[in-house]
Amino acid sequence: MLCACSGEQFKVEEPISRSPESLATRDFSASCLSSRTGTGDWDSKFEDAQVDEAESTLKEALSLNYEEARALLGRLEYQKGNFDAALQVFYGIDIKSLSPRMVKAISDRTLLYNSKSKRENSVVGLMSLHSVSLLIEAILLKAKSLQEMSRFKEAAKECKMILDIVESALPNGMPDAMAENCKLQEMFHKALELLPKLWIEAGILSEAIVAYRRALNIDSQTIERELEIEAWLDLANIYTKLQSLSDAEICVSKARSKEFYYPRAWHSTGLLLEAQSLHNEALIAFSVSLSIEPDYVPSIISTAKTLMKMGGTETLPIARSFLMNSLRLEPTNHDAWFNLGLICKKEGLVLQAADFFQAAHELESSAPVQSFVS
Repeated sequence: MLCACSGEQFKVEEPISRSPESLATRDFSASCLSSRTGTGDWDSKFEDAQVDEAESTLKEALSLNYEEARALLGRLEYQKGNFDAALQVFYGIDIKSLSPRMVKAISDRTLLYNSKSKRENSVVGLMSLHSVSLLIEAILLKAKSLQEMSRFKEAAKECKMILDIVESALPNGMPDAMAENCKLQEMFHKALELLPKLWIEAGILSEAIVAYRRALNIDSQTIERELEIEAWLDLANIYTKLQSLSDAEICVSKARSKEFYYPRAWHSTGLLLEAQSLHNEALIAFSVSLSIEPDYVPSIISTAKTLMKMGGTETLPIARSFLMNSLRLEPTNHDAWFNLGLICKKEGLVLQAADFFQAAHELESSAPVQSFVS
């Protein structure tokens, strides 16, 4: 499976007020002190070449500790909701220069782990998986901070970097034996799921499709079952809205083949049928979705919308009852309020329709950014 184990929980033992430089200096000083104690003069122990190698290793350790400190401080700012401050901290991490070392660490330590080598943690100059996981988390939180600030394209590029690093290190996947106690696997899956959504929010649907296909081309063992289904359905809804209905049908079929009794799969089937003006067939698909999960609001609202499209005053009361039921479950659903307004308008209840439209507008304005694929 595509994962990498941190081996321990991330902990922050220093006060928040301590700077990244002070953390790095502390680690560097402690390292130097322990290496000098009882060893005598360095010049009497090493040749010039060995001294240069030791100095190089210490410089790398100092740099890495500095980057780790920034990752931890950035996480604290993100957790407090200070996204701009978090970004300023994360921008100080030179991931571009660290990426080759991160790739090598994941790859080499995976081989060591696979061979059950007892020297896994004693490889000189090789970054630990704990350090890799901390830096990968920093990239993910940087992407999420950018997303919070509506900088979706930049966020997508950061998120893509996670996938590039992990897949470069593990082109053939990681042994199942490393699946336990994994931190990087969790973040990899989050990045895999987040990337296409960021491209959608950025309005670049072609990249979203590529991202979904990338996720689905990964060996099925590397993706949780539900994540794979969601990816197929998100891709199907994009194709449906782009009127690429044959591609959408393939994606929906793939999702249903993974889990037949999955309400969203039948909901997406209904949307696909509705896009072809097959109203009766769409109603059946929405009914199947609701038979699996009676309170599945998207299918409740879609049923009402389909009934409204079918015309005839006899369908409007039924559509209204579906919408009222959806509002019982989700009182702030602006789509339900808007469609109630449409029904009142058709019935000549202009003032009531205006109230419903106003409510829909206010709720939509205050709601988080909605996914294109929802």
